[in-house]
Amino acid sequence: MSASIRHHALRLSASGLCVLAFLFGSAPVQGKLPGTLENQVKAAFLFNFARFVQWPEVRLAEPGVPLQLCIWDAPDFATTLRAIVADKKAAQRHIAVREVSAQEQLFGCHIAYLGKLMPNELGLALAHIQGLNILSVHENEAAVPGGVIRFYLDDRRLRFEINIMAARQENLTLSSKLLAVARLVEI
Repeated sequence: MSASIRHHALRLSASGLCVLAFLFGSAPVQGKLPGTLENQVKAAFLFNFARFVQWPEVRLAEPGVPLQLCIWDAPDFATTLRAIVADKKAAQRHIAVREVSAQEQLFGCHIAYLGKLMPNELGLALAHIQGLNILSVHENEAAVPGGVIRFYLDDRRLRFEINIMAARQENLTLSSKLLAVARLVEI
């Protein structure tokens, strides 16, 4: 899909953005946000995932350590996400956005946005973080074992699905509010 077509496919109406804000209770960031509309919407989703997921106590045992949102090899998206989460908190912690480009750099992440990795690379990255209580987010063509959340397009709208089995394997507790607006899969 070309960038132009993709941009038009991801266009959200003003009412769609209001529904999104209502469902997730996110206040809009003041001023102009950097990045494409696609990146802005994905960043808003990631911020809200952080708000509606509960990690095991051991992952948040150190007080004052920020919640780590790791972005795999997507500097433009990382810039947009930094603007969205600036001065915000999730799980009663400040949020830090960290860019990564190798599996070894995922250690310490709470959320790992793996974006559009090729299926074999995605599988390797997910295998590397298995059991580390990391909420993984990807954009593969289909749900994959070990991948907790997947972005997909449905009727020209960005949606997400949650792999319930993967969330359980990572010991993540997902809010009923998050589950209510997601498509649920089990693989």
